[in-house]
Amino acid sequence: ALVAPVSVNSNGESETNPHGLAFSSSGERMFMIGNADTVFEYELTNPYCIANVSTPLKKDISTTGSGNPTGIVFDPSGTKMFLVDKHPDKVYQYDLTEPWLTSTASLVDNISIENQETYVEGITFDPSGTKMFIVGSEGTNKGEVNTYNLAVPYIVTSASHADVYTMSFTG
Repeated sequence: ALVAPVSVNSNGESETNPHGLAFSSSGERMFMIGNADTVFEYELTNPYCIANVSTPLKKDISTTGSGNPTGIVFDPSGTKMFLVDKHPDKVYQYDLTEPWLTSTASLVDNISIENQETYVEGITFDPSGTKMFIVGSEGTNKGEVNTYNLAVPYIVTSASHADVYTMSFTG
């Protein structure tokens, strides 16, 4: 069934430029980030169904040095949250003491990726957590996917740049 668009300004979010979206493994929670430097956490009545979203819980991330978060992803257990930010081109790692509850998140570490991508837009991992993929919209070749190997799964400080892939677009 077709679901009407969901506003990210009707439940007190004050988010005018949403960028990143993620779901818990059960699909019962949805997470959104954008220019407000806040992680918005929604409870969903039905898994992966955004027709009825709750008023979000808010996790302020502005004090961590984030300026414009654009991507969000979690490890499979929901105890690690990763954000990418296009200003200052970093990957931030948070630990959550309660899985999928961003109110329990605390910043653990961050790494700069400005040498590979100057306008980072998104992040994801392979299922093992030993490969990280970053996409962006600037740099020498637009449409790059930067890959990183992680010596320790889901620990960003163990990441080393492995390769860059350029996607070809025809107009």
